[in-house]
Amino acid sequence: MSSHNNYRIEHNFALPLMWLRTSYGDDMQDLCAIEEMSELTKELCKRGRGKGDQRKIIEETADVLITVLQIAEMYGYDAVMDIVDQKLNRALGRKTPEQQPVT
Repeated sequence: MSSHNNYRIEHNFALPLMWLRTSYGDDMQDLCAIEEMSELTKELCKRGRGKGDQRKIIEETADVLITVLQIAEMYGYDAVMDIVDQKLNRALGRKTPEQQPVT
């Protein structure tokens, strides 16, 4: 497996994420992720109808990110990041050279 230094969870997040996961258990983390994703979905739908609140979208995005990071740790962070690499590279491969990001 490859190293994912660019994706590594920052030290100041690692301990709270580990504590939350061990405190609530893996099954609860799955349910929390589903709940947080539905709350973000609701806020994004409101935005699509012209009634969105940017602050709520930011807050729900943060909640989703926290739960997704916990899920990644549960199922194998490096394995998840390998797939992220593959998917990003595949998506970039669909772009023309003019659309590629500058590195």
